[in-house]
Amino acid sequence: MAGPARTGIAHYAWPGGLAVVFEGSGAEVAAVFGLGGWEHGPRRLIFPAEAPPEAAASFLALPAALVDQLAWQRFSGGALHTDFVFLDRLVRRLTPGTDDVVLLVLGRSPGALLCSRGRVTVIEPAAAADEPLTLLLPSLSGWIVVISGKVSLEVAAPPPEKPRPQQQAAAAPPVPPRAPVPPRVQPPAPEPAPAAPPVPLASPDGQKPVPATFGRFVPDARFVLASGAAGRLPPEVATRLAAIAGDAWVGLVGLLDGAHTLQDIASSTALTADRVAEALDVLVASKLAFRYVSRTRPQAGAPAGPR
Repeated sequence: MAGPARTGIAHYAWPGGLAVVFEGSGAEVAAVFGLGGWEHGPRRLIFPAEAPPEAAASFLALPAALVDQLAWQRFSGGALHTDFVFLDRLVRRLTPGTDDVVLLVLGRSPGALLCSRGRVTVIEPAAAADEPLTLLLPSLSGWIVVISGKVSLEVAAPPPEKPRPQQQAAAAPPVPPRAPVPPRVQPPAPEPAPAAPPVPLASPDGQKPVPATFGRFVPDARFVLASGAAGRLPPEVATRLAAIAGDAWVGLVGLLDGAHTLQDIASSTALTADRVAEALDVLVASKLAFRYVSRTRPQAGAPAGPR
């Protein structure tokens, strides 16, 4: 006998793509992330009934009312992973906006946060609603999905039942419904002081400095190429890289080893900072390059290794 229907978001991740499926909602909606970004619509049109056999699956239970609201909202961002993102910094960046933003972490240790107008509300895990964000955020682990739109967490209380006509004289007056208790919120941690501006690179002719502006990436960031991607990038990715960097894209990809900074790559390939950033954007969006954090994970209670 089939078990009770579940309500929440099913998540599937496989090499080169991931998908989320809203379950327990009448919408039957899915969103799939790939080379072109997010594709969002009816599940029957964009995601098969059976996930790819190599996909890792997880599920985040959420209230049905919230699932209904999120099903048709706007998906944004590049579907990053907590292994390569400072989650506290991302929350601080999302919180001050005028839109409501629901940040989902889907995978090993899932969670859901509502970031809105300077406040952060913990939706899941509900038991951690009173926990400081500085303790909660490091415990979340998985793929990050950002959904923007108008979200309400308040559910109206049902009206009291009217007594039957024959019982009106003896019935006690109805008790007014209790007002919904607003969820506990945690203010975001203060933004750290900005780092000192980077030293500009020299141009290929050595005559004048080139500003080391790598778009959304910091000049001393290090990236690693996805395992097994070297030498066999998808043809569409290789074509886009060649259009951006010419033949130098091969050398750029070869330097994504976690040991070279973006400044190093620009100097070695004679590419300008904006070309390096544009090529890296293609690889990151395709989930073929990831921010290097550390080669080893410290054991519990041990000091963190080099970064």
